[in-house]
Amino acid sequence: MLERFATRRFFYLAAICAFAALVASAAFAQYSARWRVQLGDEAKSDGTLIFNVEREGGSVLQVYVSVTRATPLNEIAAAIGDGFTEQLPADEFDVTVDERGSVQLRKKGNASDFDLALLRSTVTGLKVRLNHR
Repeated sequence: MLERFATRRFFYLAAICAFAALVASAAFAQYSARWRVQLGDEAKSDGTLIFNVEREGGSVLQVYVSVTRATPLNEIAAAIGDGFTEQLPADEFDVTVDERGSVQLRKKGNASDFDLALLRSTVTGLKVRLNHR
């Protein structure tokens, strides 16, 4: 009897923690119509950048970008731009890469605002800053 009570209590606690994590992630999302990805330093290793694009309303898309060691920043920016262009719906997003090595990701038309986050980077040395407007 005591073991069953402890098991139930564990599952209730786990459910509460999962719900709190879900609410917290939605609370910290910063939805915007336009984001800028700025790069700094150099890639000291090969690796992958994984971006999360969360539309306001809940659906999440992930964008994977491969980076090779010692690639110039403007080429990494071009690879990120290509990744966004190829992996996101063209009717919802507009991608621009400028000569300074930054990438702008904007919503098109009546598409939902979105949150952009760098979910994971296995590239050492490369700095990635995300700014919304």
